[in-house]
Amino acid sequence: MRMERVRVGLDRGVHARVATQLRDHAVQFNSSIFLRTHRSASAASVFDVLALGIAHGDEVTVLADGSDEGAALAAMVEFLSADPHPGMQSAD
Repeated sequence: MRMERVRVGLDRGVHARVATQLRDHAVQFNSSIFLRTHRSASAASVFDVLALGIAHGDEVTVLADGSDEGAALAAMVEFLSADPHPGMQSAD
């Protein structure tokens, strides 16, 4: 099992469209992938991910366990930490 903490860089956090994209990425891997904030959720479940209420700037622990856990972890960390507007200041 591998894990890594990531600060969410997505401007609007994880909303329905983003949770669906996250799920679509997660199911491409053989590994089980979980996100952990105050509780854990399978990245393969849009509903469970939305229930975490992940906002921009939140810290999330990504866990991957399986035959391709390294690639799965890297993909999830990259997705969650993405800055949709590189070089621009956030309007928060």
